[in-house]
Amino acid sequence: MNATDVLNRFASLPFKLEAEFGDVELSVRELMKLNAGVILATNHSASTPLTLRAGGTAFATADVVLDGEAVSVRIRDLLDSTPAAETPAT
Repeated sequence: MNATDVLNRFASLPFKLEAEFGDVELSVRELMKLNAGVILATNHSASTPLTLRAGGTAFATADVVLDGEAVSVRIRDLLDSTPAAETPAT
Protein backbone atom coordinates (compact mmCIF):
# COMPACT_ATOMS: atom_id res chain seq x y z
CA MET A 1 0.00 0.00 0.00
CA ASN A 2 1.50 3.37 -0.99
CA ALA A 3 1.19 6.69 0.89
CA THR A 4 -1.74 7.87 -1.25
CA ASP A 5 -3.68 4.68 -0.50
CA VAL A 6 -3.04 5.14 3.22
CA LEU A 7 -4.21 8.77 3.13
CA ASN A 8 -7.32 7.89 1.12
CA ARG A 9 -8.16 5.13 3.59
CA PHE A 10 -8.27 7.59 6.48
CA ALA A 11 -9.51 10.68 4.60
CA SER A 12 -13.02 10.60 6.08
CA LEU A 13 -11.97 10.28 9.73
CA PRO A 14 -12.84 13.32 11.85
CA PHE A 15 -9.94 15.48 12.96
CA LYS A 16 -10.13 18.18 15.62
CA LEU A 17 -8.83 21.65 14.70
CA GLU A 18 -8.11 24.31 17.30
CA ALA A 19 -8.14 28.09 16.88
CA GLU A 20 -5.63 29.72 19.22
CA PHE A 21 -6.33 33.34 19.98
CA GLY A 22 -4.16 33.99 23.01
CA ASP A 23 -3.84 33.01 26.60
CA VAL A 24 -4.55 34.39 30.03
CA GLU A 25 -2.51 33.87 33.16
CA LEU A 26 -4.46 33.81 36.42
CA SER A 27 -3.61 32.90 39.98
CA VAL A 28 -5.59 30.10 41.61
CA ARG A 29 -7.31 32.77 43.72
CA GLU A 30 -8.38 34.68 40.58
CA LEU A 31 -9.53 31.45 38.94
CA MET A 32 -11.69 30.60 41.95
CA LYS A 33 -13.37 34.04 41.79
CA LEU A 34 -14.47 33.72 38.14
CA ASN A 35 -18.19 34.14 37.48
CA ALA A 36 -20.41 34.09 34.43
CA GLY A 37 -20.09 37.35 32.52
CA VAL A 38 -16.46 38.04 33.45
CA ILE A 39 -14.38 39.14 30.47
CA LEU A 40 -10.85 37.76 30.32
CA ALA A 41 -8.45 39.88 28.28
CA THR A 42 -6.00 37.77 26.30
CA ASN A 43 -2.57 38.76 25.06
CA HIS A 44 -3.82 38.57 21.46
CA SER A 45 -4.33 41.72 19.40
CA ALA A 46 -7.63 41.92 17.49
CA SER A 47 -5.71 42.78 14.31
CA THR A 48 -3.42 39.73 14.52
CA PRO A 49 -4.52 36.51 12.80
CA LEU A 50 -5.34 33.45 14.87
CA THR A 51 -3.21 30.32 14.73
CA LEU A 52 -5.01 27.16 13.62
CA ARG A 53 -3.64 23.88 15.00
CA ALA A 54 -4.23 20.27 14.03
CA GLY A 55 -2.96 17.66 16.44
CA GLY A 56 -1.18 20.42 18.34
CA THR A 57 0.79 21.54 15.27
CA ALA A 58 0.26 24.99 13.76
CA PHE A 59 -0.79 24.67 10.12
CA ALA A 60 -2.51 27.95 9.21
CA THR A 61 -3.35 31.49 10.22
CA ALA A 62 -6.92 32.75 10.12
CA ASP A 63 -9.14 35.74 10.75
CA VAL A 64 -12.25 35.76 12.92
CA VAL A 65 -15.47 36.08 10.91
CA LEU A 66 -18.92 36.73 12.39
CA ASP A 67 -21.46 34.76 10.37
CA GLY A 68 -24.86 35.59 11.80
CA GLU A 69 -24.77 34.20 15.34
CA ALA A 70 -21.76 31.96 14.65
CA VAL A 71 -18.13 32.86 15.20
CA SER A 72 -16.10 31.33 12.39
CA VAL A 73 -12.59 31.57 11.00
CA ARG A 74 -11.39 32.34 7.47
CA ILE A 75 -8.03 30.80 6.56
CA ARG A 76 -5.55 33.52 5.69
CA ASP A 77 -2.38 31.52 5.03
CA LEU A 78 -1.26 27.91 5.16
CA LEU A 79 2.00 27.52 7.05
CA ASP A 80 4.96 25.58 5.71
CA SER A 81 4.66 22.13 7.24
CA THR A 82 7.86 20.75 5.77
CA PRO A 83 9.78 19.06 8.58
CA ALA A 84 13.14 20.62 9.35
CA ALA A 85 16.05 18.71 7.91
CA GLU A 86 17.82 16.57 10.46
CA THR A 87 21.22 17.78 11.45
CA PRO A 88 23.83 15.06 10.87
CA ALA A 89 25.54 13.78 13.98
CA THR A 90 29.17 14.78 14.34
